[in-house]
Amino acid sequence: LASPTVLNFLEYFTSVVKTDQRTEHLSMFLIQLTLLDCDPFLKYLPSVIAASAVALSRHTHGLPAWTPELETHSRCSIVDMQDCIQDLHYTFSRASKHPQKAIHEKFCHSRYSSVAKTPPPTSLRSEER
Repeated sequence: LASPTVLNFLEYFTSVVKTDQRTEHLSMFLIQLTLLDCDPFLKYLPSVIAASAVALSRHTHGLPAWTPELETHSRCSIVDMQDCIQDLHYTFSRASKHPQKAIHEKFCHSRYSSVAKTPPPTSLRSEER
């Protein structure tokens, strides 16, 4: 048997909180960006990366970043993921400038709700980190 991947956890967490398609697509974009800038993300478990991507996506779309359901199913608090969320935010803010454009171009397409065109939040409020 194989170990669960970030995508496996992402699919699970987005089903638990019943996210809309745009938020799910942004979460997918964020986890794929971690493959380009892998160094800061090697220290995190796949479940933490997935939960952090969901939290940052929700925050970006003006929703509460963290829900009781996410805390229950991820077995993490938002504070536990603070560093990963900050790393994701940094990667997200530089995505359009990354020399490898394939992921950015893929998520600019309407099939993925054009989420790569979504501006990253200017800040991460302390209560949502």
